[in-house]
Amino acid sequence: MADVSANRDPQLKDSRELSILVEDNVHIYRGVGVCVNAAGYAHPMGDDSGSVFIGVAEEEVDNTLTGHAQGGKRVRVALGGSAVFTKATAAQTDLGLPVYAGYDGTVVVGGSSTNKVFVGIITEIISSSLARVQLKLAQAVPDATHYIYGTFSVHLKLAKLADGDIVTNFHAPCAGELVSASVIVTDPATTAAKLSTLNLEIGTTNVTGGVLALTSANMTPLGAVVDGTTITGNNSFAAGDHISVEASSTTAFIEGEIELVIVYRQLLQA
Repeated sequence: MADVSANRDPQLKDSRELSILVEDNVHIYRGVGVCVNAAGYAHPMGDDSGSVFIGVAEEEVDNTLTGHAQGGKRVRVALGGSAVFTKATAAQTDLGLPVYAGYDGTVVVGGSSTNKVFVGIITEIISSSLARVQLKLAQAVPDATHYIYGTFSVHLKLAKLADGDIVTNFHAPCAGELVSASVIVTDPATTAAKLSTLNLEIGTTNVTGGVLALTSANMTPLGAVVDGTTITGNNSFAAGDHISVEASSTTAFIEGEIELVIVYRQLLQA
């Protein structure tokens, strides 16, 4: 998608104003999001490493004209309050979700963001492509490396394992990422040469990593912990997405029980 190329009405409410020096060779349009970079200069909001969302431009400033220079112009930016942004497939179920910078006129949920440039919280759905966002001041923006962690667990009898879903469509209550999967042996398996492989799915897509290879040898003794492979991709989910656990390559166990523990994280909100 292309960046915004014309002024727009952000429908601001209850805002305050700040004048910020503009980065060299950028064109900021009225009504679009504004970030500051690591050098402290304003530029159009985007999913850019090192950027911090600061507010919404109250005027158009073109720092690409002849003689342009870093800090050569200033832009008036509205701080706080709320503003309307474009959001793809906006729906009432998005209400209350944290959103991040897509490109300068657009916000996205966490699973579609790479650098987690936090913009604010959705407070109203205007249409299927527009959402009102309560803006967060720069000093209130959470560090994108800080998360709230949580777990959900499932108790399983090994003899019940068979190829196919063993957890079907667990409803995700929030947007986040799957971090890891492990099993804890609560009743050892004693019959040799039994096995099953467990993997995680979001919707119908397999998570990359998080694979648990269960065998008679590692399903003992009591309290043994088996960790899944490192999760490296396809692990982001939105609120309402379905998470499943699937078994494959199963040679039926006779006895034993385990606790399957899945760790997830949600980006910390200010």
